[in-house]
Amino acid sequence: YGTSFNNAFWNGQAVVYGSGTGSIQPLTTADIAGHEFTHGLIQKTANLLYSGEPGTINEAISDICGTALEFHINPAQANWELGEQSGQVLRSLSDPEAHSQPACYHGNNWYYGTGDAGGVHINSGFLNKWFYFLSQGGQGTNEFGTPYQVAGIGIENSTALVFHTLTAYIVPTSGFIAFRQFTLQSAIDLYGNCSPE
Repeated sequence: YGTSFNNAFWNGQAVVYGSGTGSIQPLTTADIAGHEFTHGLIQKTANLLYSGEPGTINEAISDICGTALEFHINPAQANWELGEQSGQVLRSLSDPEAHSQPACYHGNNWYYGTGDAGGVHINSGFLNKWFYFLSQGGQGTNEFGTPYQVAGIGIENSTALVFHTLTAYIVPTSGFIAFRQFTLQSAIDLYGNCSPE
């Protein structure tokens, strides 16, 4: 699509890929393709509004599914960055702050403006980090001084939980509080009450 267009997007009916620019290849990598097709899946299931909290959840689920696709296709070479095989890293699920995204809710880099449909591409970082911890686990102290220790449940179980949440519970206006409640319910649905998951 276009000339020297360095992007890819879901247009409501199809995924559109630009031709890239200079050293940046077209954004046709598995993780980006998975991201864009997930927008189509979201449209046909929860149909999340594309602004504010619902739009941020939309972007995060798309990043999550794109990353999960890369791990499914090529687990030996997969990583937690989006788009790196095109010649540029767009976002990182393991380190959102490296790309000016927040790693915590209302944390560093949180966007409060109206651009980018209320910061949907920016603020999705904290949900991406949640998925990374859900899959891989981790421990430390966050930027607010709160210590954490998470035992990961693996990327396959984590992806199944997000998919179930999307298709069973999320509605167009779902926000962050609802997303939290829905993922907890999905864990009970899939793995049982008080399970490690």
